[in-house]
Amino acid sequence: MPTRFDRNVAFTYGRIARILVENSLTGYCTSLRGLVGSPKSWFPLAIPISHIFEIKEKSIFNKM
Repeated sequence: MPTRFDRNVAFTYGRIARILVENSLTGYCTSLRGLVGSPKSWFPLAIPISHIFEIKEKSIFNKM
């Protein structure tokens, strides 16, 4: 059974995602900071997925 904390986190992630979609912002991952405090003190974040991964250009010359 989910705890109150679990429900609050899920609800907050959903709200962040809704705001991103309403503003046509795609390619983002939602996150929260300050989870040790009450939900009113949490700080929502939207992180571009491209910043999470290391993107390297692939060159055909690397195989020679």
